[in-house]
Amino acid sequence: MKNKILALTVLSSLVFALNLNAEKDAREHHGHHPGMKMMDKNNDGQISKEEWMGHFNEIDADKNGNITKEEMKQHHEKMDGKKHDHKHDHDMHKK
Repeated sequence: MKNKILALTVLSSLVFALNLNAEKDAREHHGHHPGMKMMDKNNDGQISKEEWMGHFNEIDADKNGNITKEEMKQHHEKMDGKKHDHKHDHDMHKK
């Protein structure tokens, strides 16, 4: 039992560390947290209430003032496509 707990603790720590490292790499690549670049429309390094609400309104597809799991899923799929496109654009600039 102690071995299982130790193994789970080590595995959890490893996953946590890898996730922190991936987030750090993403911030270094974009200059800050990846989501900030998308929401910070005036590129001042801050997200204003208007910018935040604009992002909320982008996710709220039916404009009813609430975000459903489906709307969030659709938004993430849309953003994943943009990240994929950005990666290709970035790779082209390296050549």
